[in-house]
Amino acid sequence: MTICLYLLNNDEIFIRIGYNYADILLEGDSYIIMTNVKKKKPIYQTVLNVVFWLVLAVILLYSVTALFSDNEDGVSSFFGVSALSVQSPSMTPTFNKGDLIIVDVIGEDYDYSTILVDDVIVFPALRFIGGENRVVNLTHRVIEVQIDSSGKYRFRTQGDANSSPDPEVTTQDYVYAKWTGTYYAGLGDTVDSVLGFVKSPDGFLAFIVIPCFLFLGYEVFRFIKVMTEYNVQKATANRPQIDDEVLARARALIEAEMAKEKEEKYS
Repeated sequence: MTICLYLLNNDEIFIRIGYNYADILLEGDSYIIMTNVKKKKPIYQTVLNVVFWLVLAVILLYSVTALFSDNEDGVSSFFGVSALSVQSPSMTPTFNKGDLIIVDVIGEDYDYSTILVDDVIVFPALRFIGGENRVVNLTHRVIEVQIDSSGKYRFRTQGDANSSPDPEVTTQDYVYAKWTGTYYAGLGDTVDSVLGFVKSPDGFLAFIVIPCFLFLGYEVFRFIKVMTEYNVQKATANRPQIDDEVLARARALIEAEMAKEKEEKYS
């Protein structure tokens, strides 16, 4: 509720009670004083605040990912953890094509003796796909661990759905990652679609360029609004001060009016 007090030059006092917000202003020869009442934010301002924080979150997420993500042999990671989309049904029923699996990406100082039989690892393999030989990343289970004459570990693998082991034996230098045991059913295809769009020129425009312009525009809008309010307050501060006696009379009338309103409300 807003209580506005009009003090005319002849000290006549008039009180208006309403529900519209008003700052301390000077209109002609009249002063307007408002009690400390909270101003309700307009809907457009709430919407702009939400958009602002969403834009900031997108930019921050993109920046942090670019800054802290690494690429180990084609497998991107975030603090050593990566998510991979399953591209074939070779590990059914452990996980299926289209699932999203979480893996620990193997770094330079990794202890390969921790990879044991029954663990699931990620490694490259040459396969004939679409009429040509292509290098693909396989995620298969370790069925045998070997150590060669140089002391390096070698792993024989097999897909859970396959009837025979993989034709190649993978050395430790080609092991990219180790499955953590966590997966999300059916989420891999969705993630692939989203990431594919984000990495495209249209995605970069939608998630980075446009949000940056929106962010800049909102900051300009806020700056103009703050400067406008500052100029109003500065102009108001230079207006003549109201006599203390008149203010006391005004305060008494306001309190009386509020008491009357309260009494009528609960009577």
